[in-house]
Amino acid sequence: MSSNQESDRARSRKGGEPPESESAPGGAGDDAAIESTADEDGRVTRARELRRERRDQIQQAAERVFASKGFHAASISDVIEAAGTSRGTFYLYFDGKRAIFDALLDELFGKLKACVRPVDLTAEARPLEQLRANVACAMKVVAENRDLTRILYRTGQGVDPEVDRKVAAFNAGVTELIRRALRGGMQIGIVRQLDDQLVAQCIYGSLKEIVFHSLEARVFDDKPLAHIVDEILRYNIEGLRGP
Repeated sequence: MSSNQESDRARSRKGGEPPESESAPGGAGDDAAIESTADEDGRVTRARELRRERRDQIQQAAERVFASKGFHAASISDVIEAAGTSRGTFYLYFDGKRAIFDALLDELFGKLKACVRPVDLTAEARPLEQLRANVACAMKVVAENRDLTRILYRTGQGVDPEVDRKVAAFNAGVTELIRRALRGGMQIGIVRQLDDQLVAQCIYGSLKEIVFHSLEARVFDDKPLAHIVDEILRYNIEGLRGP
């Protein structure tokens, strides 16, 4: 019998265990690999968080600058100074001033969109209470994001066609949210049959005027939010009809 055959038979009698020099599955080698992977994943996660924090820092600085100076009057240098960062870092996250403007309006629209929920007739809350919750949520978003709202309503038209298109898209998006809510109300019988597009424009137009006046005259500071919400809801449901 050859020496190789004897070695194979000896290994077979020991249950096929590999030589001590080889690493068995689940041994120290695998543990080290798992720890290395975990460390790498942790570093990747932390790096991603740091990038997000830095981007948010720049965006929040731009929000303050645009609200204070106006989008068109503000410069990238103003944003960089307010953010306490470098020009190179700024361009890692944004192509320019308009890219931040787009991101800010997208953020505001996302917050408003989350407020508009369809009325559920099977819910415990009555339809009117659900409508009030929608309006209250939207007005709270405005009150808590005054700089964002100021940027939207103070950005002049006719200076930059791309900015004009972004503002128009924002306004159209909000109007569409209202139109869908009206159409849903008609379908379940809690809203009368009406021209949903026209009425949606009327509602949004009145809300924009309320918000603009509230920001300029600091109405949000002088009147409780609940009072503003109740008057908006009452006007849109009951109109000017007397008792």
